[in-house]
Amino acid sequence: MMKKIVLLLSLLFIYSCTSEEEEQEEQGSHFQTTISPPEWIQGKWNNGQGTEFECTKSNIIWDSSGNIYKVTGEIWYYTIQDIDPEIVEKQTDTTYTLQYKVSASETRKFNFYKISDNKIESKNFFKGIYTRK
Repeated sequence: MMKKIVLLLSLLFIYSCTSEEEEQEEQGSHFQTTISPPEWIQGKWNNGQGTEFECTKSNIIWDSSGNIYKVTGEIWYYTIQDIDPEIVEKQTDTTYTLQYKVSASETRKFNFYKISDNKIESKNFFKGIYTRK
């Protein structure tokens, strides 16, 4: 008798638990909030004219007039306001593109092209040729 009760309670517990995804859907919209720059672009980059940025395995970070900006920080800011950042990320062995909304009418775009292991070209947000530090 005791085994049947334990089995019944176990089954009830298993079926009553919701997945993390279901919980997020119940709490509101679920938006992508992470990015994944490819390994070949990870590191610190400098254009020789004072502009620097860093790519990590999950972020792009830069300093603008003494203020540190992070892609994930911008994305999170709009996500907590329940605005979908609409992240579009594409990568190959020699290209990495990322775009996401920073306001209702503005999109931030990054386009990186690998020239060599220590040199890249950026054609949008950080325009120019960059060397790995």
